[in-house]
Amino acid sequence: MHRKIFPSVFIPLSIAVSLLLLSAPHLSALYREAVGWPRIAAELGENIPTGQGIQVSMVESLVGNHYGPDPNNMDFSGKSIEFLSGETGVSEHATITGLLFFGNTFSMAPGIETIHIYQTNNWMGGGFLRVTGDERPVVETSRIQNHSWTGGFPDQAMEIEANRRLDYTITRDGFLAVTGMHNVSSFELRGLMSHGYNTLAVGRVNGDHNRGGTRFDEPGRVKPDLVAPEDLGMSNPAPIVSAAAALLLEEADRTPGLENARHHPQVIKSVLMAGATKSPFPEWTRHDNKPIDEVFGAGRLNVYHSHRILTGGEHTPSPDTFAAPSGWHLGDTASGDSAVYFLSLDAEQETFTANLAWHRLFDLEGSDFQNAEPLVARLELRLFESDGFTLGDEVQISADPVNNVQHLYLVNLPVGEYALRIDVIDDPTMEGVAYALAWDAIPVPTPPATFAQWQERHFTPEEIDRPATSGPNADPAGDGVPNLLVFALAGDPHEQNRNRLPTPGTTTIDDEVYPTLTYTQPQNIESITYRIDASSDLVSWAEDIGIPVSETVHGNGTITHTHRDTVPLTGQTRRFLKLTVLADTP
Repeated sequence: MHRKIFPSVFIPLSIAVSLLLLSAPHLSALYREAVGWPRIAAELGENIPTGQGIQVSMVESLVGNHYGPDPNNMDFSGKSIEFLSGETGVSEHATITGLLFFGNTFSMAPGIETIHIYQTNNWMGGGFLRVTGDERPVVETSRIQNHSWTGGFPDQAMEIEANRRLDYTITRDGFLAVTGMHNVSSFELRGLMSHGYNTLAVGRVNGDHNRGGTRFDEPGRVKPDLVAPEDLGMSNPAPIVSAAAALLLEEADRTPGLENARHHPQVIKSVLMAGATKSPFPEWTRHDNKPIDEVFGAGRLNVYHSHRILTGGEHTPSPDTFAAPSGWHLGDTASGDSAVYFLSLDAEQETFTANLAWHRLFDLEGSDFQNAEPLVARLELRLFESDGFTLGDEVQISADPVNNVQHLYLVNLPVGEYALRIDVIDDPTMEGVAYALAWDAIPVPTPPATFAQWQERHFTPEEIDRPATSGPNADPAGDGVPNLLVFALAGDPHEQNRNRLPTPGTTTIDDEVYPTLTYTQPQNIESITYRIDASSDLVSWAEDIGIPVSETVHGNGTITHTHRDTVPLTGQTRRFLKLTVLADTP
């Protein structure tokens, strides 16, 4: 373990600091399931990236005059931890943050071996940012900085300077800074450090963090950028996101064609935001001029989605070539007033997400960051229908006038050709601004062919062992629709499925009106028989009388059938049709 001492500089106004983690009586790695890590592990096996070769930094506040993780913790075996702010004892806060960031057991990035640790006040001062000093910040050699703390100066001018210095350094040195949010929803956004443009601000999945937008340097920018689990109630999502970023960076380092993701943090930021999922938050909303949610940002971290986007490859805009359904591009506003990326989607998409991120730059003389002129380009992002590489109707727009993030999100996007277009509305720089566009099209999952496969998709192994929960006659949603029928109608046992029940109607043939029944089923279902029965009194039933009228094949692996009765309604007082679903037995 290395120890290196840097002198501190005196900052004339004290900084008030809040820690984002207090204790860890139940620390575990269960959060990995929520953020999609097991799916990567299942697909890649031993080839899963672990953050190997990624040097990182961690900025920690004092706890009992100490800021360092416990170097004797077995989870840090094999790590080279260097303390850059002087000698320190053990901080429980730093230990837990380290466990989730780079620990051998609890982290998604156990391959991280080289870690630099800063103490907050020293990092603000001579150790790194040099706030109020007459020098520019120290050069950062790490690829990620993690900030599991929040704070503020009594003087807002110093907060502005600190955020500007960090934004400047992120662009200059090419590292990702992951910053936490204060853990009280009723508080306004703290001045340090999530007011930054170039940082990745992370909140909690339960929404218990400050909000209300930024207060200075363009007030009203939505933060957080995304949210992550608190790890069984622990308030420490930042190191979970930092570990995910390390995993992605290793993938970029080892994979040809991903070079532009290695030292351009806006790429990793955009890939993480595009991969975030909204499904845990029914209340998630966006607007054209405020495209991410004011509480949950782009959604919950999903490292599986983000890894798929990254490995989908970089795709440059082209007037006559389709990009992959999931991918990214590092572009530059100097290349023109707009850039168009064409997509061809041959299946209905359950969700489609695109994220655009770019950095704030500075017209800077010397190290006077308080009076430096911020240079923030204004970009907008649009999705169009297209046909033959010609743009058609606009589908959605993201036109936030103050933020340096634009975000699109659509559900049930139909089969077809589309185009993403970046429009440069204003660019105050002379040489252009690098932007990162990332997108992710997730097809509607093909319904399972067998009941056993359907059970595996929707229930845990423990639930599958409980027939009262997952068996064919069980009704876990409590909507009166048993599991076998939910499966047969391409439903989800954890949702309300009464809207999937067959719908009655009529059809006219040779001037005679016949009752009909319409239902939707998985297209390739096995071992299930569908039967239309009819009755005039609900007592005696004529079985299997349905005559096909029409069928519609959808792009999501389902097919809709309409069957009619054999008997017209003429002269009848009443007529009933029912759908009977039978599980075939060997």
